Amino acid sequence: MSATEMSCPGGGKAWTVDVSGKAVCPRCKRSFTTLAGRHRTVSNMPKVPEHTRPKSQKVPRQRG
Repeated sequence: MSATEMSCPGGGKAWTVDVSGKAVCPRCKRSFTTLAGRHRTVSNMPKVPEHTRPKSQKVPRQRG
């Protein structure tokens, strides 16, 4: 991890379930398969692994 990347504060915590019933990170809402990888289950990995915080999707709005 470089100096500009920040770790997500959700790492090391228990998984959260979103509206569709899928496990996601409690802070950044990344999905279980994105963070844990393929062929893993929530029972094999009960805690969210350490990962970098996703970059913000801020897009400047055009005025007028």
